[in-house]
Amino acid sequence: MKTISFPALMVATAPLTQSVNIQKAQSIFTKFKQGDLPGILEICSDDCVFQHGGDPSLIPFAKPFYGKNGVAEFFQTIAQSINASNVSPSNFRVNGNEVSHDLHVEATVVATGKSYAVDLIYTWVFDENGLICGHSSTGDFSAAHAAFQQ
Repeated sequence: MKTISFPALMVATAPLTQSVNIQKAQSIFTKFKQGDLPGILEICSDDCVFQHGGDPSLIPFAKPFYGKNGVAEFFQTIAQSINASNVSPSNFRVNGNEVSHDLHVEATVVATGKSYAVDLIYTWVFDENGLICGHSSTGDFSAAHAAFQQ
């Protein structure tokens, strides 16, 4: 019988974990498009924090959202606030327990009827159980800010 040392086990499992985390991050977009909020919540930790990088005084889903109830509110607020015509995640990459990717969004704000396009970087943080415990977005939100203004 062959014995595997702990360092060898870490090397063997790290790429698998990274691949699974990328798949989970990618699945968020599919689940949201399908309206599968329970499926999204299933892969989030109880104490997760979602933080959109926009100005919360302008964008209703840009405030911090805490826990699974907060995640549900985050996605419900997005669905109520914008009609997205193009959401294109790409260039997924892993850095430790984080998955980052580029995201191009084209949407129309429901309240104003104004359209916008933004290019962002999304980051998903995974805990030791492989659940999403954090989400953040960065980038130039100026076009979105302008579209949300009355």
